[in-house]
Amino acid sequence: MLGMYIDECVHGPIMCLGGVIVDSRSIKSLVGRFQRLKERVGYGAEMLPLKWSLGDNDDAEAKAKAVLRRKLGDGWLGKTRDLVLEFLSRRKVLLVASVLQATQGDVRDPIVYYEKGIRFLLQRLCFIVKREKSKQNYVVLDTPPRDKSQVLKVL
Repeated sequence: MLGMYIDECVHGPIMCLGGVIVDSRSIKSLVGRFQRLKERVGYGAEMLPLKWSLGDNDDAEAKAKAVLRRKLGDGWLGKTRDLVLEFLSRRKVLLVASVLQATQGDVRDPIVYYEKGIRFLLQRLCFIVKREKSKQNYVVLDTPPRDKSQVLKVL
């Protein structure tokens, strides 16, 4: 069984839907290894995000940035990205992404292309499911983007 985990990120006219496809049999092992990576960067048992970009969206991200700065020093963000990429490249994890740009007519917000982006990712999953002959696959989406929860009804 394969699982696809997807999240979106919007910066100006660009939206990226990205995620990972993993064999569900390796989830427990991946979670354990990721927890050890988080401990290695100084998080200990705290539930702090370790991700490609850390903004100032909430207290957890602000605290994570402070811990990473203290533990990794100068260039902490680049070092964090290197650690995450190294983790992903050594595991049975397939990275997938769909990048869309708001360029048509008067469209200013690329989130309107969410459905199209999801469709591209699902097509990729279908190719992999067929190749792996995987049964009972699943997709996990982050919370609906902004107030566009109507999009999920289409899926």
